[in-house]
Amino acid sequence: MRSGSNDRQGVDIVAGFRRLLVVFVVAAIVGVSSERMFWYWASEPLDHLVVALVYAPAVAGVLWLLSHYGVRDMIGVLLAAPVLGYLVEGVVTPILYTGGPFVPFFPAWFAAWHGGFGIVLLVYCFRRWLIEDARTKLLVASLALGAFWGAWSITMTLPENLEDEELIADQGGPLELLDPGEFAAYAATFTLVLAAAHLVLGRGAWVTSFEPSPATRWLWLLITGGVVVAWTFAIPWAAPMFALYAGLQIWALRRRRAVTSGPTVLEQLDGRVRLVSLAPLAVMPFAAGVVYGLLWAAELPDGAVRAFMYSVIGVQSVVGAGVMVWTLRNSRRRPRPSPGEPEGPAWPAPDAAQRRVLRPARDAGAQTAAGTSAPATWTVAAHPAS
Repeated sequence: MRSGSNDRQGVDIVAGFRRLLVVFVVAAIVGVSSERMFWYWASEPLDHLVVALVYAPAVAGVLWLLSHYGVRDMIGVLLAAPVLGYLVEGVVTPILYTGGPFVPFFPAWFAAWHGGFGIVLLVYCFRRWLIEDARTKLLVASLALGAFWGAWSITMTLPENLEDEELIADQGGPLELLDPGEFAAYAATFTLVLAAAHLVLGRGAWVTSFEPSPATRWLWLLITGGVVVAWTFAIPWAAPMFALYAGLQIWALRRRRAVTSGPTVLEQLDGRVRLVSLAPLAVMPFAAGVVYGLLWAAELPDGAVRAFMYSVIGVQSVVGAGVMVWTLRNSRRRPRPSPGEPEGPAWPAPDAAQRRVLRPARDAGAQTAAGTSAPATWTVAAHPAS
């Protein structure tokens, strides 16, 4: 008896370490888009370990949502992704609330940058394409993202960015611009970080379920709620605003769970990544370096760079808000059937009364060639009429 108990404890410990590893590695991935692509200060690779640690609690929350609500399709991923932005910018920092009471500007922008670039593109899409060895899709996406990375990074030359007192304080000293050669090396370094993280996930580290222990869940909720309440002392609308925006996404995830079936997203992303499948990522730093170098050489006036910066922010905010509204409205829409799958409503999950009269039954006579029993089938158990 004691041996069996020790075995279960050992399995639980191993599973816990695997969850921690996945959280840290996924945090390193979203840190590339949320920090390294947003600005290029603190360019030392070892500094990225700190970024991953800071993002880890928020990433754990998103993975928990994906697992707990059985997210199975892109609509579900788009519903869960904005929560990363709310946790990072509404718990780690209070930037989410600085636009004003319940103003959707920052929630929409962070949903697009943190959620869209980090969770949807770099984690969900890139991992899926790597598993499927869809090199053309990965090549096109890497090329486009690299070009955007290079163009956006030229906004670091603006005086309001270079001389930002908060950024200077965060970095512990004056901010230094990267010339084209330095930026190309910087982009290559953090593309390698991205590739290495995906390789780790694709060599056995991934988990198909992310359900922390009850104690861990309560601790996470208490810390998150406590920090949001603390921000409320300085910004009165912080707690109700966080509750509104995060609550809407969770409410929609619950609705989505009721109309989808099949393997979950975490199960879909369980697969091996071949080293050669990562090759298309190499175009990302190349495109970033070329675009940055061309814009650097062009010596654009600050007004043009500033107009580009605010245009990107505006477009991202509009797209982020539009996707949020669309996914909320369509959270109850049934997925289209796959080719060859009969059309019609999905079978609803059995309710409690139905589950009581369902029991697994095996055909005792059915044996496989290896001598193992056939898969279980579900039959309705006979029960006396009341």
